[in-house]
Amino acid sequence: MFEFSDSLEQESKIATGLEKIKQQHPSLLQEVGLDDQTIDDYRRKVKRRIRLVQEFLKERGYYTDKVDGIPGTNTKKAVRRFQEEFDLNPDGLIGPQTVKRIFELQQDKSNDK
Repeated sequence: MFEFSDSLEQESKIATGLEKIKQQHPSLLQEVGLDDQTIDDYRRKVKRRIRLVQEFLKERGYYTDKVDGIPGTNTKKAVRRFQEEFDLNPDGLIGPQTVKRIFELQQDKSNDK
């Protein structure tokens, strides 16, 4: 379900940077083989992943803001609270260990059905 780099926040920054380059220097991206569709697909994929994490955190009471796919301050605070509760490094980043724990909890929930 999840495939992350170091963190979703990092992926979000990459997506934003690609979007800026696409607007300001489109030929640069074309030179390396990135077309508009590829960039748009990547951006949508990252936002969808962040929304999934936000929804998970909201269902469990950690996140109370709008589920929007943007890794803002409230998302970071919610992630940090989740990490503290599950003895993870409370850095507020949606990294591999946090995603692993979320996935385990989702698996436990689906096995309980």
